[in-house]
Amino acid sequence: MRYYEELGLLDPPRRDSAGRRWFSDDDVAWLVFLRRMRETGMPLSQLSGYVSYRRAGVDGLAGVLAVLSEHRAAMLARRAELDECLRIVDGKLAKYRMLEQQGRPPGPPEL
Repeated sequence: MRYYEELGLLDPPRRDSAGRRWFSDDDVAWLVFLRRMRETGMPLSQLSGYVSYRRAGVDGLAGVLAVLSEHRAAMLARRAELDECLRIVDGKLAKYRMLEQQGRPPGPPEL
């Protein structure tokens, strides 16, 4: 949480009467969103831009949409890459299961 605060992505939390940090449900939801975006591969620079546009309110809506659209396109491209990798792994699994059933050793490595 402090990491995201230091980057300016998360507002400093309120404090209770004892000085302890207190996070609202909205704060937690925002943190979950930030983490999800990072998990999807959104770079910190892009996330920072998103936050800046979001803080601008109505004036930043076009920027928010642009950042999210760009990131969505990147995610779809990455998913396509992963789908291709999965297809290759599935093919190898099928091949080696067949070899196992036939009691045959694998042949030379393939490209």
